[in-house]
Amino acid sequence: MYDTQSKAQAKTLVILMVPLFAALVALAYLKRRRYFVEHLIFSLHFFAFFLILTSVGLTLIELPIELTLSFFRVDTTDFDWDSIFTYVPGVIIFVYLLFAFRATYGDSVRAAIIRSAILSYSIIIVMSIYRLALFFTTIYTMSTK
Repeated sequence: MYDTQSKAQAKTLVILMVPLFAALVALAYLKRRRYFVEHLIFSLHFFAFFLILTSVGLTLIELPIELTLSFFRVDTTDFDWDSIFTYVPGVIIFVYLLFAFRATYGDSVRAAIIRSAILSYSIIIVMSIYRLALFFTTIYTMSTK
């Protein structure tokens, strides 16, 4: 019952991550005095990329690694897939944000690297808040039925 309700809620609540990330981007560019809507649009673009990366990209990451390991006859049953699916997308997100900050906000390379590192890590915080909201809305909707 919980899993079914959680899947239904997850699709709706995914939009919560966009304004949360936009608020963090707005904090990173506090001295630039831009409108929040500008950060919101940037965040929409970023999360479109993020969702494509997590849905399609992870398969595209796994396939060449698995083919390479099987070519060299490395046993993949004890392989640490969690690290690969954490660090490789993390690096991809960092690089995406690096170029996006340079193109969108006109950052120097140094400023873009610092902001990309901080905001790449902040995705974990945004995802945690999303999962917490998902948990409570799922529990709430289950109790009202």
